[in-house]
Amino acid sequence: MKKSREPWEEPVQKTERTSRQKLANVLVGVCSYIIIFLLLIAAITPKQYNLSVGNIAPETIKATKDVEDTITTELKRKEAREAVETVYKSDATVADRVLADMDAYFGALVQVNAKGAEIRQQKLADQLGAGTPPPASPGEDGATPEPTATPTPTPEATPADVFSDEFISAMADIVPIELTDSEILAILEASPEELENLKNTVEVLSTEALDSAIKEEGLADQKVSIVQELRESSVPQSLQAVGARAVSDYLQANLLRDESATEAARKQAEEAVQPIVYKKDQNIVRDGEAVTEAQHEMLKTLGLIQSNSVDILLYVGLAAFLLIIFVIFSGYLVEYETWILNHLPSLVLLGVMGVLIPAFTLLANFVHPMLAPVAYGTLTIALLLKPRLAILYNVFASVMMGLIVVFTPEQGALGTAAYNLGFISILSGMAGISVARRSYQRSNLVFAGFVLGLINALGILATGLMSSNNNLETFQAAGWGLVGGLLSAILTVGTMPIFESIFGLLTPLKLLELSNPTQPLMRKLLLEAPGTYHHSVVVGNLAERGAQAVGADGLLARVGAYYHDVGKLKQPYFFKENQMSGDNPHDRISPELSASIIRGHTQAGYQMSQKYKIPRRIQDIILQHHGTTLIKFFYYKAKQDNENVDPKDYRYPGPRPQSREAAVVMLADSIEAAVRTIKEPNQEKIREMMESIVKDKLSDGQLDECDLTLKDLTLIQDAFMQVLTGVIHERIEYPKMDDVKEGSK
Repeated sequence: MKKSREPWEEPVQKTERTSRQKLANVLVGVCSYIIIFLLLIAAITPKQYNLSVGNIAPETIKATKDVEDTITTELKRKEAREAVETVYKSDATVADRVLADMDAYFGALVQVNAKGAEIRQQKLADQLGAGTPPPASPGEDGATPEPTATPTPTPEATPADVFSDEFISAMADIVPIELTDSEILAILEASPEELENLKNTVEVLSTEALDSAIKEEGLADQKVSIVQELRESSVPQSLQAVGARAVSDYLQANLLRDESATEAARKQAEEAVQPIVYKKDQNIVRDGEAVTEAQHEMLKTLGLIQSNSVDILLYVGLAAFLLIIFVIFSGYLVEYETWILNHLPSLVLLGVMGVLIPAFTLLANFVHPMLAPVAYGTLTIALLLKPRLAILYNVFASVMMGLIVVFTPEQGALGTAAYNLGFISILSGMAGISVARRSYQRSNLVFAGFVLGLINALGILATGLMSSNNNLETFQAAGWGLVGGLLSAILTVGTMPIFESIFGLLTPLKLLELSNPTQPLMRKLLLEAPGTYHHSVVVGNLAERGAQAVGADGLLARVGAYYHDVGKLKQPYFFKENQMSGDNPHDRISPELSASIIRGHTQAGYQMSQKYKIPRRIQDIILQHHGTTLIKFFYYKAKQDNENVDPKDYRYPGPRPQSREAAVVMLADSIEAAVRTIKEPNQEKIREMMESIVKDKLSDGQLDECDLTLKDLTLIQDAFMQVLTGVIHERIEYPKMDDVKEGSK
């Protein structure tokens, strides 16, 4: 949704605000990046002890928990993998493909040979036409008769004579392989029989090689062998290089490595090697022993190695990793969620959630990694901002959570499954978004927390049972995952009112609270402007159905409609629906003053909504629900007295509707008011009135700045029609009591 400009703001002020806003956006991003980076550094930097490989252990060091001797285990697994021979599979299609390519190649050579002979004969004919007689034909006795004249001898055209640039260009179009000059000459000099012999020899040798199977690693040697046999064959030496080209370019291996089968065999051999595990309290290194590489690695895994050096690469890698996340997320905001860049509180909330999740994950690690309430941020963003934005946030937050858990020494049996935790968190967050978005009571969020906690637990059980030998710790982790889901929901319920108040954001729950007639501003409207109140209720019903029909926020449209005319409270009796006695104060004032009062109710409503702390999105609807439409009644009334009336003085200050919800409220407001003026209303009259109003709004440009299509407008009118049909249905005319008494006599 585009951010609307208040009517009293000048363009210069907006430009300055935009520049400040850009700077504020950058500051929010930089601050969030730095804080998250520091939190991740604290998470992934292991505890360190002053021991290196080869140092003498000052005392016996025991395992604080089960730890795998990864170096020795991997060495044995590597040996098992390397002992497995490569598995091959035969590809029967290779031979057909090779021979087909060779047939095409040799066919092209025949065409080149024939074209060369043709050009050669053409040149000879050209020479004869220039005065050189052709060679004499032999006589009946076989002797060649003497020529009648002694012409100048003309040599026969040679391949070199036809080897022109034009011919080379033609060769490039015919032969699929680029040949050298000498190879082209060899083809031109050869006879058709020699070319046929070359083709047969090459294809026979290739077929024999393919029949005996060619491995990928033996393909080069096989090509050399065939070329050698070709040299020893009856093929002329000048054509051997031409045949070798076919072998080099077209011969392929037909006995291919079966990578999947080989990998399966290697994996099976690898999995057969049992990991070497040091149990809790088992000695890793004894007092006085030199620390080996394997022992050092286990101590490092347990977080027992200390180092005075700073791992620059670790920090650089983490900074780059986090920067990638920020760049992708920022690009998404710029491309698809520009509204948040124009609303600093929403951006700050996004940054706060980005900081809180790694912080909570760090705290949770003191108990158990799966206690981390990752979905807390996801649920909060889904409810306060947008579900689509929450989906992307959920992915990145889950990635950071997985990163923290992977590098945390206290992860226990989750060590081999830690990489799956991020994926589990993504799934549970998605489920939480789906359930929470349909929660219209705060208590329902607890159910959403239970759902995502249950998904956490099931996901941990599934991955843990597959990857961990410690079933007890797997079930414990699943239990913590369930608690983590519930904790996410509890935090969301507890902090959402705070964020709603601080950042002025909306949730379905907040909208429902605002729609309650006991709300101070709603109650004031009911008591002081009852006609406007009831008009707003009907407009709300229309707006909700219309918004739902085009996929907009129906609840926001309904509540926005409830508050759209609160500005009329300033002078309620200047509006028709509140003139119960029939007295119209506009009859006693000028059209210009009347128009000023009417057009001022949008700004008055905006100011009143600020006073009562109504959320900004509803304030936008209050400002935009009339757009810049012309107050026609008083404009034409003024023109009766003065033809030079400026129409700008009779237009609402705007801005035009910037969102679909504001546009729907505009249409609902105009149509509801117009329908009440129809005498003896029916569906045809209402439909005609609606179409006229929509056409008028379109032609006046009032819907130019919102995301509504012509198809949407048709759907909105259909939805309005369903509501209005129920309002204006034909009523039964009951008899008067006197008639009833008369009839009973």
